Amino acid sequence: HFEIDPQTLFDHMRSVRETNMHILGHYHSHPNGRGAPSAEDLRMAHDLEAIWVIAAVTGEGVALRAFMPAGGGFQEIALE
Repeated sequence: HFEIDPQTLFDHMRSVRETNMHILGHYHSHPNGRGAPSAEDLRMAHDLEAIWVIAAVTGEGVALRAFMPAGGGFQEIALE
């Protein structure tokens, strides 16, 4: 489980607005090796334009996958 402090997030969003940068999304790891969004990820997906990058960690290494909220779930998108 992860959670971003709402005040910290809003402060960061405000500071980014004053630049030419944009927040595209965020990333986190799934140390159980599952490279797909969890039910908790879906529950926390409030920004429908945010990209969720998930690092699936296994004994063999790390695999990255990206998703966007869509249709009450997530849709995988290509990482380039």
